[in-house]
Amino acid sequence: MVINYFKINFIKTLCLLSCLSSCYVQAQSTKCQIDTKKVFDNLINNIANSMPAPPDLEIVYTTKKTAYISNGVIYVEARLIDLLCSDDNFESKIAYVLSHELAHHYNNHGWASTTGFTYYTSAGQSIDENIDFLSERLQRKKDESQADLFGGFFSQISGYNALLFGEETLRSIYDEYSIKDSKKYPSLEERVELINYNIKRSTDLAKIFKYGNMALAIGKLETARNCFKEIIKNNFVSREIYNNLGLSYLLFAVDKSNAEISKYSYPIFIEQNTRAEISSTRSASFNNDPTENLKDAIKYFEYSLRLDSSFEPAKINLLVSNLILNKIEKTLNKDFYKKLENTLISDQVKINDLKVIYLLFEDNVRRASKLASKGSNISLFNIDLNSKSNNKKGVIFSDEFNKMSDFNMFIFGLTDPDNKIKFSINKKIQINNKKEKYFTVYEFKEFGKNSYIKEYFDPEYIKPLESLNIKFDNISLISNYTFKKNKKNKVIFKYFENELISVIFYQ
Repeated sequence: MVINYFKINFIKTLCLLSCLSSCYVQAQSTKCQIDTKKVFDNLINNIANSMPAPPDLEIVYTTKKTAYISNGVIYVEARLIDLLCSDDNFESKIAYVLSHELAHHYNNHGWASTTGFTYYTSAGQSIDENIDFLSERLQRKKDESQADLFGGFFSQISGYNALLFGEETLRSIYDEYSIKDSKKYPSLEERVELINYNIKRSTDLAKIFKYGNMALAIGKLETARNCFKEIIKNNFVSREIYNNLGLSYLLFAVDKSNAEISKYSYPIFIEQNTRAEISSTRSASFNNDPTENLKDAIKYFEYSLRLDSSFEPAKINLLVSNLILNKIEKTLNKDFYKKLENTLISDQVKINDLKVIYLLFEDNVRRASKLASKGSNISLFNIDLNSKSNNKKGVIFSDEFNKMSDFNMFIFGLTDPDNKIKFSINKKIQINNKKEKYFTVYEFKEFGKNSYIKEYFDPEYIKPLESLNIKFDNISLISNYTFKKNKKNKVIFKYFENELISVIFYQ
């Protein structure tokens, strides 16, 4: 009886452990399905196009189709998610699958709407191998390369290294599903070759997008314009890219306008999510006429809104452009103010910033001052410009703080950069960068001229700067960051939630 008692308890323990193990596996599987949906939503948000409308995602329990598109829905098998689930790089691997299918969708690869990630039809049947599809095969190889590049770029700006784990993901799926090569489609080895070819290209384009945003922040507007056009030339059109390209024209127009306009800061939206069809010759540089640049800015903001009519950053930037254009053309009147009051934009703080600028344009300083408290730091900055106590001289850095002299070391160029990125729109444009422990150097080589940016992160250097009484000339809100510029010292202070996190010097 004693022996039987222990046997029974041993069996119960085994059953309990088995149940716990099963529950753990199920919980892990559920978590990975939830994470898959989060990755999908993040990718959609960064692609951010409504033309064509973004597809939905559905997780299914079939076991032969891996992932496929059908009637505006991307289907992903739970079996595929479970295959990748235990991997430390799960998000990047599932991002590779999802971004690849999204690329086929947004690039209108019609054949992909009836086939899956590994070339099964939506009915689950393998493709007929008895037909010679050489021309179709070549086209689909080209489409696969485009899908990898597209997916790799948007995965990068969404925070996933999809292509870096693309080969490993593909091999795991082909092995798990016992998939054989098809005459109609690129082979597994050809697809791996395409992935490896596109890794550097997608990484470079993601960095160009980042550099373009930085160039906007510091006022290197022609560099910013070239960055965004390079991305567009590679067929990456999104609301953010068109929005930021429009901003390069808007900011240039402000810079070239008279002091009555250029002295103010504007509630512009520069997207950093993010997550060039125009001639690349030197003559394609900005026109110095503010009106023409504003019209170009308006054109690109409208392009952005065509891709997503609800995109508020482009809506506000469009209002800023029209406000300034009306001021220049002397057509600004109360109708514009009424338009601001009736506009359907959720961020009323930015609308109040625009109202304050309108009132300042109309010399109604008293009313603008009352409204400024309902705006952002931009309104307070603009009101201060009109204050009698405003000190316009600003603080000049002592040698202890001023890092501008460091640029002398680049007289022969940046030595041993970590990255070199050459533009396809013009071979005379190149961006290099080198990261050190406490700072990063960016080298912009454009049409035979070199310029440099140094961004310092050293906390021991930054902390004493917080107490300096610096008079800033301009303030910009970019994503979750605030940039304050002092033109005299060619320096920008970068803040996150009112904390100084880096100092940027530029030439």
